[in-house]
Amino acid sequence: MGLPQVSRGSLQKRKVQIMLVSERLVRHVMAAIGLLSLPLCLAADLNVANPDQFKSLTAQERTLLSKQGLVARLTDADQMSDIYEQAEDDSVPILVTTDPMFHAFHMLFDYALRTIEEQQLYPALQSLLGAMLRYESQLYDTIKDPKLHEALRANLAYLSVPLTFLDTRFKVPEAVGAAVREERAKIEAHAGFGRSALTGLEEDFSQYIPRGHYAINERRQRYFKAMTCVEQNLFPVTVRGDPDLAVRLTRQALLLANATYKARTDSGESADRLRERIQGLTSLLVGSAQDCSPEDYLRISHWADELEFAVSDDSIKRLIEEVESRPAPEIFSGLLWPGESRNLLKGMSLLGRSYIPDAAIMQQLVFDAAGTSSLRRALPMGLDLMAVLGSNRARELLVQKYHQDQFEGYLAKLDSLRHRYAGLSPLEWNNNTYWAWLYALKLNLDTVDARGPRSAVAAFVESPAYRDKTLVTSCGSWTELRHDVILLAQQPMTLTGIPPEPPENPSAYVEPKPEVFRQLARMALDLQEKLSNSGFKVEGIEDKLIVLRRLATGLADIARGELDGAEASPQGVRLCRSLGGELRSLADLPVQTDGSIWSSMSRTKDNKQAVVADVATDPTSELVLEEAVGNPCKLYAVTPHAGKRHIAVGACLSYYEFTKPMSKRMTDKQWQDLTPKPPMPGWTESFITK
Repeated sequence: MGLPQVSRGSLQKRKVQIMLVSERLVRHVMAAIGLLSLPLCLAADLNVANPDQFKSLTAQERTLLSKQGLVARLTDADQMSDIYEQAEDDSVPILVTTDPMFHAFHMLFDYALRTIEEQQLYPALQSLLGAMLRYESQLYDTIKDPKLHEALRANLAYLSVPLTFLDTRFKVPEAVGAAVREERAKIEAHAGFGRSALTGLEEDFSQYIPRGHYAINERRQRYFKAMTCVEQNLFPVTVRGDPDLAVRLTRQALLLANATYKARTDSGESADRLRERIQGLTSLLVGSAQDCSPEDYLRISHWADELEFAVSDDSIKRLIEEVESRPAPEIFSGLLWPGESRNLLKGMSLLGRSYIPDAAIMQQLVFDAAGTSSLRRALPMGLDLMAVLGSNRARELLVQKYHQDQFEGYLAKLDSLRHRYAGLSPLEWNNNTYWAWLYALKLNLDTVDARGPRSAVAAFVESPAYRDKTLVTSCGSWTELRHDVILLAQQPMTLTGIPPEPPENPSAYVEPKPEVFRQLARMALDLQEKLSNSGFKVEGIEDKLIVLRRLATGLADIARGELDGAEASPQGVRLCRSLGGELRSLADLPVQTDGSIWSSMSRTKDNKQAVVADVATDPTSELVLEEAVGNPCKLYAVTPHAGKRHIAVGACLSYYEFTKPMSKRMTDKQWQDLTPKPPMPGWTESFITK
């Protein structure tokens, strides 16, 4: 007889069972050899129907569970799906939180983005820069005017640097070889601030450290460096102490704009169409750029003969005056000293980074908008964003625990921002995927809208500790969001057991946040439609987004029923108890581990939940603010079922916030390998035990 066929899913599930040995089995064995005395029961006042299933809870955990109805502990699991699959295997009641659904969307969004980048945007960027370089080279060889000749030579260097990363066989034009080598050396050293050999301006070279999903293989690292070079180099219309340099850089920008309009690729496609395609992805998923575009410069110059226009200093100065009259960017993309003109931030980018509201919020809550030169608020906090999104608990922690009101103007600005963002409509929030994700975090921070008899609403949602749990969820999911778009979005810069017999009917409870689940379902549908309508093809993503939308919609219905007094139906319970397997299936995505081999994400380190993202920079102290998600927490909560109280098991995100030197911005692998990790914020101790 042949060996029985075992499905891949069954093998994966068995792997999890082997890796995550039941806590009860471990503790029974330890007790048998005298290493551990098992508690005979939970705290008397807990009064739950299934205490024997949770003898492994510590005294501290039992006390917190009795007092507030929920408690969590950090685990060694790589993913929250591991916790849910183990709970299903142990036949314990399941608690479905919003956390795994937020995390599932992060995985699919990140997968879609990196697939588009590797398969479509990488070659598109290479073609765009190559076409522009050929066009500028032809002009450089024929034009004799010294001003244009100098500007074109500078543009050859500007276009060559990213091309050296995108194409290892690229031959740098001899005329700019020295400048390209100097700039590349600074990029590879990524030591911090230094003078760019391309623009003559101060630049933060630490931003070139490949982070997020870009650090996984060499191809992504090259794309990251090339795109950073294009995005980060602004051609400003005002330069500190050097108006002549401003004129020269603006002339360069106008000539680059001219090249996007007139250059053609080998296939005959216009460079401008390629640029719009690349920039369009950013706008579609994250948001529009703040900087002027090449089209803006051509429009300001009235589509005149750009070469003739570019010769005249007077024409260039008129262009500068027009750009200076435009509103200043809300997010600082360069060094700025107190009292300096915001015109230093205005100019043209070939491909600009997106304006994102959380970065704009943070920009307005650091020096010089908050604090004084003698008491600077150098870096923001994740709680800033949560407070602006409506969390009263976050505002309370900022004032009472972290005393942020000591910084002059901080509290007034914080409350002004809270009022501003509270007034946005759902339509405005759902303008693009990034804003829609923030809206989901905002909804998650809302207090539970309990209606009806409330017989199916767990008491833990009214405990003070639950407010901290929702903060951890939103902070953790926001960290994953910033991790995914670290290349696309602007970053603010401070002015300067042996298991017991299973119960007859294992129950399931869903965190009563129906609008959060519905928003996640909308986001999945919206991302599916955006990718389809834009022509960006991502293998396998559509089916997984459909599954995510089905899960989120089903969980929203269960959560709404709980608020109205109805427990989950047998079908709903089956949905909840299958969540671990569904999440693992969603995570089973192709990933390119090198330049040619594709494997399953679930078999690589790329599937670890722990990620890190730097979100703000203080050039004075040369520190960056790092936001991180670690291993998942196992969450225990007292939930209602059939007129009794049961302890249910679920999963939630972990959240860390700390600073690092800007020259040592962390990658995911560095964060995953870091032992020990820094402590989580003190306020998380209300429900996460050490």
